[in-house]
Amino acid sequence: AMRPGEADADEAWVRTLCERLDLPIFVGRAPSTSSLTSEQQARDARYHFLQQTAEATGARYVATGHTADDQIETVLMRVLRGSGIAGLSGIPPVRSLSPSVTVVRPLLSIRRREIEAYLTQIDQGYLTDATNADPHFTRNWIRGELLPLVRHRLPSDVDRAMLRLGEQASEWREAIGPIVERVASGAIRVAPDRVDFDTRPLADFPKIFLQEACRHAWRSAGWPEQAMGMAEWQRLAAAVAGEEFAPFMLPSNVRVRREGADVVLAPAEPAMSRDASTCP
Repeated sequence: AMRPGEADADEAWVRTLCERLDLPIFVGRAPSTSSLTSEQQARDARYHFLQQTAEATGARYVATGHTADDQIETVLMRVLRGSGIAGLSGIPPVRSLSPSVTVVRPLLSIRRREIEAYLTQIDQGYLTDATNADPHFTRNWIRGELLPLVRHRLPSDVDRAMLRLGEQASEWREAIGPIVERVASGAIRVAPDRVDFDTRPLADFPKIFLQEACRHAWRSAGWPEQAMGMAEWQRLAAAVAGEEFAPFMLPSNVRVRREGADVVLAPAEPAMSRDASTCP
């Protein structure tokens, strides 16, 4: 656990609640504390556990408690990080975890205060992760310090503006998505540990389209998107457009290189593996 002691207390609280409501509970633990060195790794571990548990129990859906406040924070965080339109669409209400399991977020349009007020009304207690107050994490700083300042400074409804921006970006993605998928089906080949772009049919498309095609391919390969910022997507799109020919590295240790008319993405071999291959 990343929160020794607190995590055990939270587990005990949830066990008690499940017993009272006569609900089954499934608990997972990371192999070791050292295996989770960041929020992103912890997030990946949680979703991996949820996917495995859903598949083992035959559940088709995993419901999470993300609220409209989480959406506001996510959109603003991505604005500050320079995300493209795809990133500005925020948290998707539905996302596939595997061919048989889908994540749904039924509370995504409801404000956190509304949920807390309802729980108080029905006399149902709830837990708050103690790390949510730690401003060391960007999301917590946005929630606890930046957003209150912006709300106080600007007369407009900042929260509604962030939600509207996310909705418009999501609509744009939905509109261009089918076009990207059609083109990608003929120009992009996704194989285990490798993605090939045939640059010839993609050469005349605008950069913003190529960025979406790159995102589609990256997602199809199952590589984490969180570490890919706007600069990385732009650089990859430039390579597909034929504006960059030298090999370069992207997050998740993905190497980009050209093979004739193709741009190839593949995880780079660890240095130790390459050294070992030269040994007798």
